[in-house]
Amino acid sequence: MLNRLAESTGIPVKANIRLGTRVNGKLQNEAYFVLAEAPEVKAIYGEQPEFLEVMFPGDDLDAVAPANLEWWSGTRDKDGNMIGGDLVCSGNGPFADGSPGVAIWKDRTRLPPAEECASERDPKTGFVQRYCRGEQCSDWLDAKGFPRCKQTMRLYFILPRVSPTNVYRITTHSWNTMFEYHRLLKWVQQTEGLAFKPFKIFKEAKSVKHWDSGKGREFSRAMPILRIEKDEMFLPVYGDAIKEQLKLLRDSRFFLVAPPEPEPMLLEGEGTIDMEEAQPVSLTPAQRADVVLQDPEVWEAFDKLEAVMGKTFPSAEARTKARHVYILQKEALGGNVRDNVIDGLTKSFLHVVGKMQEKAEQEKKQEELTLGETAEAVVPEVVAAAPETIDNLDPLPSVEG
Repeated sequence: MLNRLAESTGIPVKANIRLGTRVNGKLQNEAYFVLAEAPEVKAIYGEQPEFLEVMFPGDDLDAVAPANLEWWSGTRDKDGNMIGGDLVCSGNGPFADGSPGVAIWKDRTRLPPAEECASERDPKTGFVQRYCRGEQCSDWLDAKGFPRCKQTMRLYFILPRVSPTNVYRITTHSWNTMFEYHRLLKWVQQTEGLAFKPFKIFKEAKSVKHWDSGKGREFSRAMPILRIEKDEMFLPVYGDAIKEQLKLLRDSRFFLVAPPEPEPMLLEGEGTIDMEEAQPVSLTPAQRADVVLQDPEVWEAFDKLEAVMGKTFPSAEARTKARHVYILQKEALGGNVRDNVIDGLTKSFLHVVGKMQEKAEQEKKQEELTLGETAEAVVPEVVAAAPETIDNLDPLPSVEG
């Protein structure tokens, strides 16, 4: 057998179960699991299931739910969507104290900067270990100022009601989802073992709080959230039907010892579109404008300028559209769009405030001048009228001694 075949690890993935759809070229998170690639799952759970009953085929959390920073290459179609490509670099990010983690550089055509290399190129795989510094990495931003890496978690699981041997995959980029899943799965792993324990994963609408720094208050937005919990009722209900198969699986070597290598695919369609995790990864101007418009500092800058100008809009949609047009104008300048927008709004705000101060000073001077002229005109009139006024006064009462 070829050595490279003998050394390959992981279990083939039957299908991707996606969390969103593409509408008019834009990704849209859905409140259900998208089963376009898994008709056999539809046959059990229906067209748009809001939950799935899953088991993880292994005890290694890094195998069944690997989470990394990933940089993919690829090409963009006419709508700016990334298609295909290769995994250029994958790393675990920096530690809490800022010290770098480790990444695997998989591009065999070039090397990262020498100061970033943590090893020589492996003669067998062609890979290089490099320091993973997260946002401090010298390769973090591309030529247009957008992050190359995305935090990514992939879940590998079986659906025992569908097939006890097929492995399915879900990909998410949501930090909140990664945190909640790893917290629960790590606890189960340490207390009772993770392999072939029943779980239920949900797509459900949840009110997510966001902070509006412009208005200085919290607001809520309903969003589809990916949730997980232990499924205590699965075995009592379905255990008899699948217990023999599960016993064979537990007794066999059917365990993920390493996660499957992510294959080239329509990358932008893999994950969630959680607003709180949105990142400027699209190349189309309109999509970049949408992302910039979600930035709290940008909203705060717009709010301040519109307030000082007394600008009003007939509706929230009209206000959003006007702001979107402004961002597109800044997009044409190139560079970092977000910074250009904030800089432009701040300069306009300071200009308007300056003009208002000048006008106030001019009005104050004019008022002082007007008061002075009025006083000069009034005094002679008072003096001229004084004798007559005094003569007309009632005589003071005499005081006899």
